Amino acid sequence: MIGFCTPIIKVVLFVIFASMYHRNPALINGQDQVALMLLFFSNFAPLGNSLSFDNWLISRYFKNNHLQTFRQKRKSVWSWRLMQLSILIIYFFSAISKLTDISWQDGTALYYISLSERWFRFPSIDFLHNQILSIFLTYGGLLIEILFPFLIWFNKTRKIILTGATALHTSIIFLMSRDLVPFNILMLISLILFIKPKDISILNRKFNGLKISSTVVDNNLK
Repeated sequence: MIGFCTPIIKVVLFVIFASMYHRNPALINGQDQVALMLLFFSNFAPLGNSLSFDNWLISRYFKNNHLQTFRQKRKSVWSWRLMQLSILIIYFFSAISKLTDISWQDGTALYYISLSERWFRFPSIDFLHNQILSIFLTYGGLLIEILFPFLIWFNKTRKIILTGATALHTSIIFLMSRDLVPFNILMLISLILFIKPKDISILNRKFNGLKISSTVVDNNLK
């Protein structure tokens, strides 16, 4: 998690996870399949080159070194693209499978789910058993899954659809059964694949600007 010895650890983690995955396929769930796929592609990705303990060590103690030069040149993006496409395929076929279900077609899917003690966390709250709310959440979630693979590629719509997907998975985590939590946490994490470095730089500049502004205000108050 902290990014220490990343080139070695990512291979070890994939081997261990794959061993557990194939040891007993009967215990495998959706999040396990997604995790294994991401771990496999991660073996070919330059993990540890950014926000990691490895990067801090190399930047601090190996400046102007051949290791630093090698890391800067290693900027392969094909593994990243394959992870992106795999996540988009999950959204696309998830939406397609729902379109064949009559409850998703008429907007009642979330209403029936809200009545289930097995799949819903708050089945005793009457406010959540609402037809209008069910239609809004059912079609809203379906629309996000359908549009995500297409709108994510355009700068003007990427932030909007990322916000929608974040809201979708977060609401499932809080409202649905605990059995659905691991998969949706993993899907939330996978959204990082679609955040461009320049967006993080903009947030960083805004955050630093807020810190500078607060410092100026404190100095003026003093």
